[in-house]
Amino acid sequence: LCPTVAESPSAFHFASLFRSLMIAFLVLMVALPLRHLALSSNVNWSNNGHYFSWRMMLNQENVLVRFYITGQSTSVQNMTSDSFMLSSWRARLIPHQQRQMRYDPLMLERFSKKYAGPLGKQVASYKKSHVYIDAWRSVNGQPFQRWVDGSLDFASDLSSCFPLACRLINCFPEEWILPPVVWLPAVNQMTQNVNRKIEETERFWADRNHYSSCFVARLKDTWTASFTPFAETLLLQHVHGDIFFFDHAASSTHLISDEALPHLRIRDVPFESWHSLETQSDLAAWCYIYPAPRYSFSKALDM
Repeated sequence: LCPTVAESPSAFHFASLFRSLMIAFLVLMVALPLRHLALSSNVNWSNNGHYFSWRMMLNQENVLVRFYITGQSTSVQNMTSDSFMLSSWRARLIPHQQRQMRYDPLMLERFSKKYAGPLGKQVASYKKSHVYIDAWRSVNGQPFQRWVDGSLDFASDLSSCFPLACRLINCFPEEWILPPVVWLPAVNQMTQNVNRKIEETERFWADRNHYSSCFVARLKDTWTASFTPFAETLLLQHVHGDIFFFDHAASSTHLISDEALPHLRIRDVPFESWHSLETQSDLAAWCYIYPAPRYSFSKALDM
């Protein structure tokens, strides 16, 4: 019989350490992609827990982002005359950063602190700059809805208490993201009705070789826009709820409601001219109609 050779203590400790590391690695490889299950928000909407997971290429999304800088605490919906929009923010980023930042709230926060906040002090001589993000998101063809909370000042230290480990795996406070106004499948009669009207509007214009980009908003929400020429015409069609339409060039305001005549619920939108919409109903919806590819819409929006 061959004599047994006693295993050395160093070899035993190495094997035990190797097993422990392998178990920890396997647990991490399973827990990290599934971390979104521990969050209350919908990962398809918030993107919280999306990175380092098995969710790549599941959603087709489009995000419209603008930065507003002001010298006082307020919100995106209540910008004052001394505030200004950072229109050249894309020039400060390489193309890959431009694409990524629109989908990553952590990158939005970092950009606000590093560039937008100091710029307010340089350009407008603010003693303290406050940065608010006007972000609207569309997922898988659903209407654009406000994504980031417009009352958060991203120039302040919003995440000072947020664990660094969470930031490293691209998680962020869930309070940054507003819940969607309308999400399929609709959960109540009102949202079902709005979805039906939007689908009818999109189908009507698609039969006439026109594209549509639709928006849904809560009560007292504000959307402000100006477009560079990208199509022969640009129409704004009211879909649901009461909406104030304000033409900045003409300094005129019109209320568009469900009771308005059909021809009064569609209006021409002049290019390179600012207009605003303020919702007066719990739920309001409108669509932009244009005879051009849909991707041209977001490129033409002044941001």
